[in-house]
Amino acid sequence: LIGLALTPLEDVQRFGCVAGSWEGDMSVLNITLFKEKPTTDYAEEHLKVGGLPPDTYLSVFGIYVITPQVAAILADMKKEHKISNGELQLTDALESFRQKEGLKGYLIAGAKKDIGVPQVYAGLWK
Repeated sequence: LIGLALTPLEDVQRFGCVAGSWEGDMSVLNITLFKEKPTTDYAEEHLKVGGLPPDTYLSVFGIYVITPQVAAILADMKKEHKISNGELQLTDALESFRQKEGLKGYLIAGAKKDIGVPQVYAGLWK
């Protein structure tokens, strides 16, 4: 299970994003596709999720409840030098796991901060 956040189209290239179908009340998503930092064109073509406002997509919130199998997939990726965008990607490991076992996402009600961007920290110590 991973946490998901609503994300505007112009921000999808900054995050891992997902597509899928809702279970019931639009809080739990059966994930059918993961893509790390998709282009806006890719998102528009492959990552639309029913029931969301126009130009709104689902990105990973940064909350993960995963099994040790994901760590094993990451270790195999490292051995095989399966690198995306110059990095070993957790998103790629989760996509591999999803293809074998299935994966769900939970839509988090809260504010998401990209902690990889120094400007996010500017307002924290005022």
